[in-house]
Amino acid sequence: AISAFCDTANGYVTRWWDQSTNGTHADQATDTSQPQIYDGSAVITEGSKPALDHDGSGWLNLGVSDLSNTNLFAEASDPFAVMCVAKYDTSGAGGTIFSKANSALGQRTLQLYQSGNRGVVLRGTNTNLNSGAVGRVIQEAHWSGSAATIAINGTESSAGVGSVAENSNNINIGSRTDGGFILDGKTQEIIVWGNAPD
Repeated sequence: AISAFCDTANGYVTRWWDQSTNGTHADQATDTSQPQIYDGSAVITEGSKPALDHDGSGWLNLGVSDLSNTNLFAEASDPFAVMCVAKYDTSGAGGTIFSKANSALGQRTLQLYQSGNRGVVLRGTNTNLNSGAVGRVIQEAHWSGSAATIAINGTESSAGVGSVAENSNNINIGSRTDGGFILDGKTQEIIVWGNAPD
């Protein structure tokens, strides 16, 4: 197991394996940018479940600009939903959980994040739902093909959708696509559906 592999050394993730049949794994080849999974004595956990600790420096790249089950706004009628199970370790600029976004707001197709407030950017338009805080979160974005919603820990609200064209940026977990605004916290599960479940 991981404890036998790492022994007393820290363990970092080079690949987070896609558990669907799509094979879209999330990778990080740069040692200093890999999220941590083992602290030299035990697997890092949150709520007794394994967690990747991004700690403001680690992130993963899916290596694709679209997923095989959804085009993430490539077509207006293409519905999708993204659900992220994570934890922010700071109440302020907690960072990005999941994105297809560069630093400029006009270059953000999709971003789930915390920066003072918890929110989502959809095609260049930002929607905040609640104030940022230290703690675990289930943060979601849904697009039905005609309307968008954001949900945080079960509280749902409509979300604005801008007119920015879908960009060709790759999808990242734990940072923006440009490697900026890295998550100061942990991720446990990312699920992307090719349609928006109720």
